[in-house]
Amino acid sequence: LLSGCSTNLIVHPIFLIKTRLQLQSASATGCSAPAALHPNPYTGVAHTVASIAREEGARGFYRGLAPSMLLSTHGAVLLVAYDQLKAVCPSTLAASLLAKVFASVSTYPVQVVRSVMQQRPSAGMEPAHSALLPTISSLWISGGPFAFYRGLSVQLIRTVPQAMAFFSFYEIILEQLTNSWELTNS
Repeated sequence: LLSGCSTNLIVHPIFLIKTRLQLQSASATGCSAPAALHPNPYTGVAHTVASIAREEGARGFYRGLAPSMLLSTHGAVLLVAYDQLKAVCPSTLAASLLAKVFASVSTYPVQVVRSVMQQRPSAGMEPAHSALLPTISSLWISGGPFAFYRGLSVQLIRTVPQAMAFFSFYEIILEQLTNSWELTNS
């Protein structure tokens, strides 16, 4: 958890830039997003970095950091869920599928909050969602519990197969290492 939080401090600005560029692309394709209200769209990564520094200062690169820190728990939730499910379900594929769905459903609301907090403020305006609790409240008021799960199905389609592959390789390697260890120590 400590290593996840430490890494987060370093890579968070990169994910913020990625999110800003993605949200801007969404607004360019007709989806409503605050980026559509900004008169100077980002033209690339360097322009995004320069614009954030100019418009928001150094703090702008760390918008949504609190939810990112909370998301450091996702890996722990996934591993604990996998271990518990593996104890009652001998199938690696089934255990990893269920573990990933559980971990994602548990932590996805935090991802949504982070993305909302990372949106680019409208020109000349303060960020609409700069604090954690008001952002959560705003999401709840605007969409109820479903607001925290928008996009979850796409996330699961992308990440569940990855988790299934990861845990399958993990079990194969673990078995090979265990067999090798037993041979050398017998």
